[in-house]
Amino acid sequence: MDFFLIISTLLKWGALAVIGGFILLAFLLISYHFVYRKIFHGTRQLVKSQWLLAFLLCCWFLVVFALTTLSRGSNYTGSLNIEFFSSYINAWNQWSVTELQLILFNMLMFVPLGVLLPLLWNKAGRFSVTAGVSFAVTLFIELVQLITGRGIFELDDLRHNFLGSLFGYFCVTEILSCWKQRKILKNSVIKILAIPCAVGIVIGGAILIYENQPYGNMPILPAEKQDMSDVEVTIELSLNSETDTASIFKNSFANNTAHMQNVIDKLSEFSDIAFSGPTYIEDENKIVLGKTEDGTDVQLNYTTRTGAWQFNSWKEWTSLSETEIPGLRQKYESWLTQNAWLPSDFQFSIENQDTLRWECPEQENLSEKTKDFAQGTIMIQFDEDRQIAVFGYQMMWNQYIATESIISPEQAYQQILDGNFEQYVPFQTGDKLCIESYELSYIYDTKGYYQPVYHFSGYINTKDNPWECRIPALTK
Repeated sequence: MDFFLIISTLLKWGALAVIGGFILLAFLLISYHFVYRKIFHGTRQLVKSQWLLAFLLCCWFLVVFALTTLSRGSNYTGSLNIEFFSSYINAWNQWSVTELQLILFNMLMFVPLGVLLPLLWNKAGRFSVTAGVSFAVTLFIELVQLITGRGIFELDDLRHNFLGSLFGYFCVTEILSCWKQRKILKNSVIKILAIPCAVGIVIGGAILIYENQPYGNMPILPAEKQDMSDVEVTIELSLNSETDTASIFKNSFANNTAHMQNVIDKLSEFSDIAFSGPTYIEDENKIVLGKTEDGTDVQLNYTTRTGAWQFNSWKEWTSLSETEIPGLRQKYESWLTQNAWLPSDFQFSIENQDTLRWECPEQENLSEKTKDFAQGTIMIQFDEDRQIAVFGYQMMWNQYIATESIISPEQAYQQILDGNFEQYVPFQTGDKLCIESYELSYIYDTKGYYQPVYHFSGYINTKDNPWECRIPALTK
């Protein structure tokens, strides 16, 4: 999740939470004076600082409740995820900063609860009380998500929220303990740093393993396996049981921040664009804002994993006349060639009389290829002033790296029987999965390597319900 998006979301719901906090505080004041004091004749006094803490706690709860339920649509009815480490597996498979941010954010989100409770309520100074309240609050939120469908009930979220609250509790209680004794206590420091250090060790260990493995992770792998126990699987073809070899390629521009800056610089020079706005991050996409000389807002979306990018001026594109096309083609073809962004074996065409298109078709027999190649498309559309309306660069430059051993089709099929594949809609009891075909295809891993995968196709129950999955082909 982008930092600016997090801040804007917090500000949006924070303003409403402050209003709601005053309403809840007013309700508590009325209950305190007319119920606790008048009816039950309570004598305990609450000082101003406690009312302030109660207000902050109300605001915190409303912000968290809004972020976890109200800000989502009811699209997850009955969704459960009881795999205890699925969020870590998913973050590893995707090697995604966004997934890691969500884990950390789920922890940090509950830190205020652990801080405020012991300050507000003396009994919460005991670990068992704060731990119990923290667990109850996060369980309540997860159950609301489950019942309303505005989120997924996840055991990982329970753990992350609970750990965040405990971290807040250790911080406030140990700081108060050091304050009372007028010195820094060794045990207090250890308790405060225990959770952050454990998280840091896990993240650091994952980075070390990732950087030292030859290829990247495969985003197509599931965080949790499919339950195939009640699914009948049939296959309408014979599968080879012998292992084989296949070529591995590397995208030249994958995870190359220098290339992104080069694209920005070249576009700025060529089209008089000032990319001066902030850079937003949405998972593997970086969004850069800018303006043309006439003040038109423009945007560049750059995909770090592949080096693909799209420039958009948000203006409507128009048809091109036959006399305009040769000049526009020569202008942009020369520019692309000058920057070494256009392969020599391209095919040029005009789409719908409004789009210049350069294309390098997909290569055949990639598993046997040992030479570098490019494939993909470049498309440009123009506004009525013949300025760029949309510039889509989806040309992938692949370098041959090595030839590696791959598993057999029969072994890949066994992965399906074991449920080790990604599927958005879970199987239902009694489903019949029929596999009709397979082929060896390629996808990019998280480091930009073009890896072979087995692509199986078929249907579930009827041919009107198509099914497909991809199984990584490289041997472990």
